[in-house]
Amino acid sequence: MYKNTKSKTLIAVLSAVMLLAACQPNSTVSQIEEGTSVSQAMEVVTKEGEDRKSITTVRGEVEVPVHPEKIVVLNNAFGDILALGVVPAGINDYWAIPGSPVEELLKDVPRVNDLEEIMALEPDLIITSFDKDEEYDKLSKIAPTVSLGQATDHINKTTKERLDFLGNLLGVDTSIVEKRVEEYNEIIELGIKQLEKSNVLGKSVTILTGSLEITLSYMVMKIHL
Repeated sequence: MYKNTKSKTLIAVLSAVMLLAACQPNSTVSQIEEGTSVSQAMEVVTKEGEDRKSITTVRGEVEVPVHPEKIVVLNNAFGDILALGVVPAGINDYWAIPGSPVEELLKDVPRVNDLEEIMALEPDLIITSFDKDEEYDKLSKIAPTVSLGQATDHINKTTKERLDFLGNLLGVDTSIVEKRVEEYNEIIELGIKQLEKSNVLGKSVTILTGSLEITLSYMVMKIHL
């Protein structure tokens, strides 16, 4: 068994290595209250003169604003989104974990748990992981909705692939996206070196923890230092 100091070092290093892979978008269908209805007459309204672009998603092509300003995020992709310097207009309460390292960044962001609350924000883009046609269709009638698919759809994507997609979707300058990816890779390299120094690299390790630090949120705070 390692000494306490070495264990702390190992946990800290592995936390950094796991960060952007730890929070893959999951379905939050259960968080939308059953029985919530949206008028069938409601249609997505394109603002006059608003520039649009087509995004390829797991549900086909979706027309979205070139530079969306009010983004509602209904999955834990908000970690990646915050890392790109974008603060959501609303997030699902399920992901608003008290004590999270990004709690301060999200303190003024409204929590939305049903369709009426989402509509009240008048978003111009919704990001979700809904996999049921009925729920997706309801959201699409409020604003252009981009589904990131189920967790399994993203689990094999690299950090660069995820941030490239979200950067393009949100209209974030490519230089910012590239910088975030570089910063993440630097942390990974540092983690590998620390694992080598601790003589742990290549060994199997099991970590059982309820720590909020092993989250994408922790990574977000690190790359903003």
